[in-house]
Amino acid sequence: MACSDYPGIQFVKRLRLLGDKTKQRAEVAASFARFEEAENLYRAADRMDLAVELRMRTGEWGRVLELLEAPGGGGAGDDELLKLTRDRLGDFYADRGQWTKAIPLYQSTGNAEALCEAYYIVEDYEGLVSLAETLPAGNPVLKNLGQKLASVGITEGSAKVSFELVC
Repeated sequence: MACSDYPGIQFVKRLRLLGDKTKQRAEVAASFARFEEAENLYRAADRMDLAVELRMRTGEWGRVLELLEAPGGGGAGDDELLKLTRDRLGDFYADRGQWTKAIPLYQSTGNAEALCEAYYIVEDYEGLVSLAETLPAGNPVLKNLGQKLASVGITEGSAKVSFELVC
């Protein structure tokens, strides 16, 4: 019975390792789902990287993107983090059927597989054809793209894609 709150004990140990009182307060706020307060504490401590990490843990990709693109927030991440964030935010919109919001995000990251799906769903067949033209020969997305074009009767684009797959 002495260790009935083992997770609480581990949390306190983890807080002690942080050392900095501001970080400790922010982690306590986050553990009580007071994410705005935790983010503000990290930002006040000039730890934008921790504010970004907090929002990533909570899955708030829109907020992560805002933090990364904010003045003074650019140092919180690199290009790979920005790409990951835009892809995840695109996935967020795609999961909710908001494809027109997802498409620009996928375009910015060059996510051809997701773009192929998004263009097909919004019936942007010109977008599918132009995507096919930008992909290098042998790209695995071309097969799916060719099938999608053929399924709607765009044989010229489908034939071009099939040719690029063979070559």
